[in-house]
Order: sequence, then structure tokens, then C-alpha cells
Amino acid sequence: MNDLIYVALIGAGSGLLGAFITQRLANKAELARSENQSRLQAVEWQRRETSRKAAAEEDRARETAAWERGEALRKSAARAAHLRELWGHVLTAHAQVLALQNQVLDQAPQRSLFASVATWPSAAAAQAYAVALIGLTDARVSAKAFYKATVKAQFALMASGGKPDGDLACEWRQAFRDLEDCVATLGGEF
Repeated sequence: MNDLIYVALIGAGSGLLGAFITQRLANKAELARSENQSRLQAVEWQRRETSRKAAAEEDRARETAAWERGEALRKSAARAAHLRELWGHVLTAHAQVLALQNQVLDQAPQRSLFASVATWPSAAAAQAYAVALIGLTDARVSAKAFYKATVKAQFALMASGGKPDGDLACEWRQAFRDLEDCVATLGGEF
């Protein structure tokens, strides 16, 4: 009987030990599978987060590029408007210088020459220079030279009876041509 009890105890102990080892191995396998799944989930989360950040960065870059394009178009349109305004004032001054010369040559009364400061060529040249100061930095020097030459030409015409000094007339024409070239160059940028 002793042998039978020993055999039964050994058999039961072996069964329990086998069950314990099997359970322990199953727990280890489950733990490894769980850790592996956690790592996979962390890697997947990291990939999604990186993808989301990249998409957000692309969206910001697209928005920035669109804003910069819009801003460049707005600046270009404003510059073109300033250029048109500048050239309009220059042409007005040009026409007024020629009209003043004709008035003086026709010996119009002195009071009609000074009827309105707004009709003086220097007023239109001053407006052209103001436009250049405000919105066209590249045309400032030419506009200033044109303004100064126009003022000199205007007062010389009034003082000389319509026959301006040849050097003064050349200076005014050259200032006009220089500004015209500057405007043509700037106009080619649009």
C-alpha cells in the first residue's frame, strides 16, 4: 500500500507540477503577447501622430503659401495703381508745361497764368513726386528730378515770356525722359 500511495502521490504531484508549469508558461506567453501588442499599439500611435503632425504642417505650409501669393498679388496691384497714378500726374504736368508755354507765347494776361495753383505744372509734378514717395521707391529719384525741373521750367516760362533758357528746357525734357524710362521699366515688372 505504501507503494501505491507513493505512486499516487507522485502521479498527483506530477499532474500538479505539469499543470503549474503549463499555467506558468501560458502566463508568460500571454504577458509576452500583451507586451508585444502594447509595443505595436505604441508604434501605430506614433505613426498616426507623426502622420497627423505632417498633415498639419503641410496644411500650414499651404495656407502660408496662399497668403504669401495673395499678399504678393495685392502689393503688385497696389504698385501698378501707384505707377498709373504717377504717370497720370506726369502727363498732366507735361501738358500743363506746354499749355503754359503757349499761354505765355500768346501773351495772355498775367492774372490768367496764375488763375489757379492747381493748374500749374509744378502742382501736378508735386503730386507725381508724392505718389513716388508713398508707393514707388524705385521712382523717387526720377520723380524728384522731374519735380525740380518742372518747377524751374514753370517759373522760367513765366519770367521769360515763353522763351525758356535752352539748358533749362533740355534739363526738363531729360528729367521727363528719365522718369518715362523709369516708369516703363517698372511697368515691365507687372
